[in-house]
Order: sequence, then C-alpha cells, then structure tokens
Amino acid sequence: MSLFGGTTPLFASALVEATGDNLVPAYYLMVAGVVGVVSTVFLYETAGKPLKGSRAMVETPGQARRLVARSRTTAGRQARDLWIRIHRHRR
Repeated sequence: MSLFGGTTPLFASALVEATGDNLVPAYYLMVAGVVGVVSTVFLYETAGKPLKGSRAMVETPGQARRLVARSRTTAGRQARDLWIRIHRHRR
C-alpha cells in the first residue's frame, strides 16, 4: 500500500497538471479505497486458529482449558490494575 501512501501527493499533483481536473486526487483516493475493499473481501479470519506450521502448545484438552483460564484471569487482573491506576491519577 505504499504505492497509495508515500507517492500520493506527487502523483496527484502530476495528474492535476496533466488533466487540468482538480478532482483527480479524489478519483485517485476512490480507486485506492476500492482496492482496499476488494482486498478485504478476499481475506479470511484466522483468529482462534493455529498458524500454519505451528505445533500444539498443550498435549491435552484439560491443559488447554487451564491455560486459557489462567491467561484470562491474568489479563483480567492486569486490566483491572491498569484501570485503578489510571483513575487514581485523575483525582
């Protein structure tokens, strides 16, 4: 996507000069948006699925349940502690 990011001002200025149409940058951004939407349509969700080539981190479903429960508890505690610290500083 650097094609649409870094070169946009240069490319847009050149298009305005070449065509004389001040709306060419808007057309250019519309095309970039369409490219993004079409790309997104062909993506698929990988959340919760193992990455290709990765090995299992646990050996049994019980280990998996304990690991998930522990991580949720730890994450919950960390979020709570962060929330408390933020609100103490606001007072």
